[in-house]
Amino acid sequence: MMMRIDEFDIAYEKIGHGTDIVLFIPEALGTVQSQFQQQFDPDNDGCLDLDCFTFICIDLPGWGRSNNQERPYGPTILDDDAIRCDKLMNKLGYNEYSIYGFGLGGQIAIIMAKKIGSRIKSMILHATATYSDDKLIQNYRKFRDPDCWNDGGIMFRQLKHVYNNDLDRMAYDWNKYIDLAVNKFNEYYPDGLLIMDNQIQCPSLILYGDQDKFIDIEQINYLTNNLSNNRLIIFSKCGHHLNDEQPNKFKNIVEKFLLENFWCSKNCLY
Repeated sequence: MMMRIDEFDIAYEKIGHGTDIVLFIPEALGTVQSQFQQQFDPDNDGCLDLDCFTFICIDLPGWGRSNNQERPYGPTILDDDAIRCDKLMNKLGYNEYSIYGFGLGGQIAIIMAKKIGSRIKSMILHATATYSDDKLIQNYRKFRDPDCWNDGGIMFRQLKHVYNNDLDRMAYDWNKYIDLAVNKFNEYYPDGLLIMDNQIQCPSLILYGDQDKFIDIEQINYLTNNLSNNRLIIFSKCGHHLNDEQPNKFKNIVEKFLLENFWCSKNCLY
């Protein structure tokens, strides 16, 4: 489905028919169907409960099925994404909802929780960095050239699917995103995303794979130390795409948090 938001035709999917509403924002370049296929396949044991939840899965402007226009990079890119996501939810009739954000999607979720916090029931942040430093920049530079990716790797397979094997377009969009992450993030957000974090009051669940090659544990520790009312779950022997590696555990944790808005009294290794 498509909806006109500002000057963009934005693609989204509505999956499930439950009373608990969740906005799903994918990682850079991706779509929910490419990055969370197991979570939305009713024939898969790791499928989320589609009777309990309704998931609104967005393709951000310039990416996925919303790639009919180039992504509008600029100093307010993430804030603009946050505003458009909320406009989409409002047009669909959802005034109160939870958010799941993966990577860059988690950055957008944080901005939404700051801007419209009273309407955000809960927030899940999956492998999300909130500030730029030398380690993060170095990690992104390692993956600047898609030719260096492992052809059998999860990310490469996912993006080939999204781009229908158009590797030139995929490389172009990827390098534009890396330019933002490496060269512009500090300029656009010099204090990171958690300045004035006391604006965020909703319960937050932080998910991290202890073998993540993109996001270092220091980023996650900073997030847990500076975001109020949060719980951290570390997936043992999992990488950036922990939902693909441990789908059943992922399902149990996410559903429990969304329904109860808490996990346990302290952080844990899962």
